[in-house]
Amino acid sequence: MYWLDTASPSFANAYQSAKRAGFSDYSSRVITSNSHNLEWIKEAKAYLDIYTPTHIVSGMQSIATNSKADRDKLRALELLAKIQGMFIERSQSEVSVTFNNSVPRPVIEVQEKPPQEAPKHIEQ
Repeated sequence: MYWLDTASPSFANAYQSAKRAGFSDYSSRVITSNSHNLEWIKEAKAYLDIYTPTHIVSGMQSIATNSKADRDKLRALELLAKIQGMFIERSQSEVSVTFNNSVPRPVIEVQEKPPQEAPKHIEQ
């Protein structure tokens, strides 16, 4: 089953998988067309709706390699690089901090000392 093998070049592509299995172009189109509403195609699509990280990476690699549009290739490569940790998302924030000291300060009472008498000189 080529369409289930993540290493297969026709992974998740029923038409290409049918061709790789030996069916003619016409037969591959007929057995994979939605007009027949075949049960096995419904099952395959339901199976492919549950993507694992391996499936997602494989799909992005396929787009990066096979897409004709440069923007699709670039976006796939960018996402692959993020997965590999090659890019670091950075953001700049402006923060304003206001400090309000609401702790009451102790009141210290200063007592006035009575004036001291000047020292008496001892005369000899």
